[in-house]
Amino acid sequence: MLSLVWPETLKDEVIQAQKPVLFALLNKDESYQDQIKALEKVIHLFNKHIKVCLGIEEFLESFFEHFGINGAPLYFLFYDGKEVQRFFGHAKTKDLIGIAEVGVRLSKNKKTQL
Repeated sequence: MLSLVWPETLKDEVIQAQKPVLFALLNKDESYQDQIKALEKVIHLFNKHIKVCLGIEEFLESFFEHFGINGAPLYFLFYDGKEVQRFFGHAKTKDLIGIAEVGVRLSKNKKTQL
């Protein structure tokens, strides 16, 4: 399931999540539906291993300010409260799968260290 994130829920939904989080900031432009479909494919493939979140469009400026950025689309991978990867621009499904795989590897590495 694609979780929607408001600025006030960013900490709970993304930063303090118990598993890696792929967090997307998207503009509702001509590529929006393609970007959502790519995110849904990642959810289908990796739902047990990562969480996928979408920043609410009405609050993009707040997210831009928070992360020190000024444009979308933008994808982040968070793990253990830290940003570990960033992808700027329109992503293809394979790009998002690659990001998700990084999150899965990080999570598995941590479990084997315990």
